Amino acid sequence: MFTPIKDSLSFIYFLKGAAFLLKNKKLFKYAIFQITIATILLVIAFFFIFSNGIGWYDSLLGSWVAENSAWYLITLYYTFVLPFFLIIIVLSLFLIMILSAVINAPFNTLLSEKVEEVYTGKKFKSPLSFFGQIKHDVLYELKKLLFFIILLIIPLPLWFIPVIGGAIYTVVSSIILMYTLTFDFLDYPMERDMLDLKHRRMMILKRPGIWIGYGGIMFFIFLIPLLNILVWPILITSGTLLYIDKLKINNDEIEILPEK
Repeated sequence: MFTPIKDSLSFIYFLKGAAFLLKNKKLFKYAIFQITIATILLVIAFFFIFSNGIGWYDSLLGSWVAENSAWYLITLYYTFVLPFFLIIIVLSLFLIMILSAVINAPFNTLLSEKVEEVYTGKKFKSPLSFFGQIKHDVLYELKKLLFFIILLIIPLPLWFIPVIGGAIYTVVSSIILMYTLTFDFLDYPMERDMLDLKHRRMMILKRPGIWIGYGGIMFFIFLIPLLNILVWPILITSGTLLYIDKLKINNDEIEILPEK
């Protein structure tokens, strides 16, 4: 029997996932793909930002300042250089996070599968071929991304409520993000159990303690650029363990192996 209070403590699964990866180092070879791809995307992004950033900035303000060389315009030009680069870097990091989720979809599925095999001792065999599984994972990740974007757009009209609209939208969108983040990382093992999408959504929705506790810690992690990319293997692992412990059907029939 679950209770919202116990479920709200599910944030500790982030630490449990990290500890599980450290104790089962054979899983590193599956996690390394995700970090490698994210690192490559980071290097490419920073190369373009720092090699073209000044040119982009000059195209926006440089010519205007050159034509109107008043001291206050020159001051504004140099004042906004740092904020401009910070905004570009933050937006790039979040774009990389999204691209990593799509490109890494097959590796995310594989890591989650291996985590479950180590944790339960039960092997899983995909009914799809190798390339069929890759195609399925990428397309499904794109569908999830579209679903999450729609969820965030739906409450957007709240923003236009006078005075309090911005605050209300921030609260509502934050709650939606906690739910969608929880759904995203618990979805990999749910996919293996071949649960239909509606059942998956409702299974998590009915456990608000989980998506507030576990989703809450992920929400704050995802606000930190760079960290939100590098901890992806931990989130895949923790989400898989959380699903097995808290949500998996016929959980009483699963033998959890002692950690070595």
